Amino acid sequence: MKPSQLRQIIKEEISKALDQKWQVTFYDDFTETPVKQLFNSKEEAEKWADGLEYDFQDIVINDRGDDEWKTFYKFHNPEDKETYNGYDVKQI
Repeated sequence: MKPSQLRQIIKEEISKALDQKWQVTFYDDFTETPVKQLFNSKEEAEKWADGLEYDFQDIVINDRGDDEWKTFYKFHNPEDKETYNGYDVKQI
């Protein structure tokens, strides 16, 4: 392979890598909802989604039949104003 061909292949691969986008998909027990916003890196997408996490406490019944407080964690999707159990980040 000639050096000029190798340079061209490297340029093409770098261009592809720079054009890659990442998408956050929120999920719960029954649905998956991808967001429209795209991110330039997986880390950027995860940081954005992690910033939307919140916690709340509610009373649950434990194994002994007693009430106790439990902390739950959810994610708020600003696009559809819904809450979800978690999220995944995928390259698109």
